[in-house]
Amino acid sequence: MSTYTMLHVTIQRDSNSVPWGFRMAGGRDHGGPLQIQTVNPNSLSERCGMRTNDYILRIGQISAEFLQHQEAHELIKRQSNVLDLILQRGAVPTTADYNSRANFPTHQPAQHRPPAHVVPQPQYQPPPQHHSSQIPMPISHNQVVISASTNTPIGLYSAENVTDTIERTLKSIDIASDHHTEQSKSANTYQPASSHSMPKPIPHNESHQQPNSVPHVSPAKPIITDNVSINKSSQDAAAIGRRIFKKGIKGSASLNPNDNINQVAICFACAIRIRGPFISAMDRCYCVDHFTCSHCSINLMECGFVEENGKLFCELDFEQYFAPFCAKCGHKILKECIHALEKTWHPECFVCTACRREIGNGSFHVEEGQPYCISDYQRMFQTKCSGCEFPIEPGDKYLEAMGGTYHAECFTCSLCQVSLDGQAFVAKNNKPYCRQHGRPTFARFN
Repeated sequence: MSTYTMLHVTIQRDSNSVPWGFRMAGGRDHGGPLQIQTVNPNSLSERCGMRTNDYILRIGQISAEFLQHQEAHELIKRQSNVLDLILQRGAVPTTADYNSRANFPTHQPAQHRPPAHVVPQPQYQPPPQHHSSQIPMPISHNQVVISASTNTPIGLYSAENVTDTIERTLKSIDIASDHHTEQSKSANTYQPASSHSMPKPIPHNESHQQPNSVPHVSPAKPIITDNVSINKSSQDAAAIGRRIFKKGIKGSASLNPNDNINQVAICFACAIRIRGPFISAMDRCYCVDHFTCSHCSINLMECGFVEENGKLFCELDFEQYFAPFCAKCGHKILKECIHALEKTWHPECFVCTACRREIGNGSFHVEEGQPYCISDYQRMFQTKCSGCEFPIEPGDKYLEAMGGTYHAECFTCSLCQVSLDGQAFVAKNNKPYCRQHGRPTFARFN
């Protein structure tokens, strides 16, 4: 018997510019339950105990059993600055888990809860004033509230454990820096900005970058961002349904005498053993009286027929009443049908908006409601990292500095390769340097 744990998690933040810090996968349209795909390090979600592969049972008061992926994403966005989730860990949820086991008491706002359930906010103490250069460290006032009614017996996600973790983390951070950087007209010092959420980066165009000709301009700040699970303007829509309508022409069904004693025929329509002659069509057996159109009851031995959702229809009724319409050309689909973007298409009508090639069963992206193949989407909409030249995918942590866009892990000192993510740096000759190697060098003459 599989064991599992159910968690009731409430996350509170100061403003909607602070990301929740997790990414979802699954949904009714993706053929699987909603679950946590990734949890960003040091995010609000990680601090409250969320893990990768946790299943989402409820978002607020809404059950997640029948939610599509985009519906769940929009529902989380409507939660404003307080996100209430019911999660299950250790086993795939069943219908009973969604309906009965997720009935937890309503969570109250953080300011009205007893102090034992609220993580104390760390207070920032400014260091003594001196001449050393300091790097301001952003202190988060976001609260992570953990419901004691859904905690584990050992208190794994208790407020005391979370508080102890935060205190140890704060002690390990050295806020003041003892380095003093000398500035010159050929090198500009930049200060890091606090992390916040931004939309998908705009493709970088070097032709619009202007050189800094004035020595006293305001220093630019690298913007560190941590995107939410799915970008609003684009989504990966890899799930495509393709099916071919099974059709039979007049005379394709055969009447069998059933004179073989060892032969057992079961009618596909009534699921009863057939005694006497039966009809064979599309690798199935039917009683003579049951091989009829499900709409007009005409005998299908005298005409062509089409199977739709396990039922048989004559060609006339199927074309007139049941055939789906193509979302592009508006004509009825009588042969092969593609299901994508909650619509039906002819295969030749479901094409990339840019190159006009058939997408078929391949993956594709959606931009402003239009499908694009993977290669055209990367070429037209995705920004490339100025460091590694690889695309910055939706959900990647990136920053903008010196007129370019970088992966957070690619923005390093050009000399010692130390990470400059969230650190002050010096720009010389359009290259980033740490404060130590960005100092001006002086020639010594004897």
